[in-house]
Amino acid sequence: MSAAREDAIYARLLVLLTLAFGILLAAASAGLVLVVGAAQRRRSTNALAVLGASTRQRSGFLWTEARALTIAGTVGGLVAAAVLAEELIKVLTGIFDPPPQHPAIPWMSVITLLLAVVASAALATSLATRWAGRVDPSRLRDL
Repeated sequence: MSAAREDAIYARLLVLLTLAFGILLAAASAGLVLVVGAAQRRRSTNALAVLGASTRQRSGFLWTEARALTIAGTVGGLVAAAVLAEELIKVLTGIFDPPPQHPAIPWMSVITLLLAVVASAALATSLATRWAGRVDPSRLRDL
């Protein structure tokens, strides 16, 4: 095998490793934000239960928050990535010959990242709603 081919294989593996780490980090961050947010509102969830809110109503609050945060984070991340890509193209225009005309968007990686974040948010919210269903009203003043 030629040295150029080996270098290409190692470069591809490095890119895949970087993408896998990024996807894992994004999914873990999304899940952690939602679980911590639900844990911070434990007292509010218990108060809603004492006031007569059903488990479905309490979990509805958590699902609404999860959707809002996931959508806002996704849109914010995509806008930040687009701005960063445009700035990189401006910087690299003077370095490379021929200069890049537009960003090369790895659509499969973007879609995989979005699916991982949505799946992580859904899993975290499912766990939080399961927790929201178990309320002990006698512990309301202890929290």
